[in-house]
Amino acid sequence: MNIEIGTEINGKKIEKILKKFPILWEGWELDCVGYICQFTDGTKGAVSTQHGTPYIMKKEELVNKTEEYDTAMSLTQEAIWELDS
Repeated sequence: MNIEIGTEINGKKIEKILKKFPILWEGWELDCVGYICQFTDGTKGAVSTQHGTPYIMKKEELVNKTEEYDTAMSLTQEAIWELDS
């Protein structure tokens, strides 16, 4: 599902999309895009989808994703080093 201006999530309507960013999931999830949105009430939030249904992400989810990315990058680099050794 595309997130766009006018999309309503939990009673909040998106007024502006300020930033679009990838979300990398381990496994088969297909909800791979996030958006930083400004809502009509003036607040901002990170928005993505869960099995195609839009939801407002918690900041902690984004922090956890960066930790997962760091781990994946480290393990991939170790695999590359192992190939080169």
